[in-house]
Amino acid sequence: MIERIPPQNLDAERAVLGSMIIDNQTIEKVEGIITKQDFYSDHHQKIFNIILKLNKKTAIDIITLCDVLRGMNQLDTVGGTAYIASLVDDIPSAANIEYYAHIVKENSLRRQLLSKAYEVIDIAYSTDDNINNCIDKAQKEILSINPFLESGFIKSSREVVETTFKEIEERYETRGVIITDCA
Repeated sequence: MIERIPPQNLDAERAVLGSMIIDNQTIEKVEGIITKQDFYSDHHQKIFNIILKLNKKTAIDIITLCDVLRGMNQLDTVGGTAYIASLVDDIPSAANIEYYAHIVKENSLRRQLLSKAYEVIDIAYSTDDNINNCIDKAQKEILSINPFLESGFIKSSREVVETTFKEIEERYETRGVIITDCA
């Protein structure tokens, strides 16, 4: 495999964080779009997580954020006071935070797709399993990154067929009468 830098946009990550610090009301706008894991930078993950925790308790600005990070001995690990201040300095307005958050999310999904693609390659090389099981596993891996599906919703084609045949057999045995569990 060719070593390449995974998809990411550090400027968009910085813009999200800076916007959250400038205008605390924007925090709720991004909570449904991105999570801590969507950030490429570990520093940005930590800062985002602290902002979310602080949001429940107090107003967030450079001073409160730095104070909490300092108290956790994390301020220097995320770049220090100057870095936190630069997040705010680089953002003219928090108005575009949702756009920035979508950029962060898209790059995160691309990284997840790459990760799953490598897993699918490993599955394809595996000779311990039959090809149908390999295909089912590969499908599940790729479909598991869909941000719009609830976990546990994804089923392989084999599972769908087995469930369908089971339902057909039950309807045949009951002469087409549908029996539901009424609890």
